[in-house]
Amino acid sequence: TLPMRSAPLATEAPAQVNAPVLDPRRLAVVAVDNDLETLREYETMLQGSAFQLVPARTIRQARDLLLSAQPAAIVLDIELRGENAWGWLSEVKSEPGMRKLPIVITALAEDPGKSRALGADACLAKPVTRASLLAQLDALVSVRVLVIDDDPTARYTVRRFLGAGAPVLEAEDGVSGLRAASQLNPDLIVLDLQLPDLNGGEVLKQLKASASTRAIPVVVE
Repeated sequence: TLPMRSAPLATEAPAQVNAPVLDPRRLAVVAVDNDLETLREYETMLQGSAFQLVPARTIRQARDLLLSAQPAAIVLDIELRGENAWGWLSEVKSEPGMRKLPIVITALAEDPGKSRALGADACLAKPVTRASLLAQLDALVSVRVLVIDDDPTARYTVRRFLGAGAPVLEAEDGVSGLRAASQLNPDLIVLDLQLPDLNGGEVLKQLKASASTRAIPVVVE
């Protein structure tokens, strides 16, 4: 039996992915993929690393996150359903403020030539492994600056000044700054001398006393 009147077909909107609270001590990575399970796998892969997943299921979501999250890199599924991922790749790379932002392309079949011609910095075949993903991110996000300052305005100023070319990690006191320097091995530290817990001079002294951090250049502000 068929109904005389049929109910209209529901248009299923893509499930929303709640953006995590950004950890200033980790580098945000926007991953764009239709598949929610793949995004969850990326989140697991990045646990315990210097990178934090910021998921997006559409290019529209990814555009918004580029402004709010200020990521250190993008991981883009080039085969997004119903989306022009190639066009968005070219769009990002043609924007002067985003040109240096590393983009890693993922696809079931690699096409490194086309990917690099349109501006991609790397290409990974799916399924992506934790080792390959972290290796590419570590290689592409090569310059990292740690700002140890309790003033959020000062941290924001450094972040905006450096732009996408040098991702910024942040610490709001001396203890967390020392921990971040030891764990994340930044290329440069910007240190405020007036910190709420430890004196900046003491932080500098401990940085230079540790074998893991003594070679890191420090700029005192």
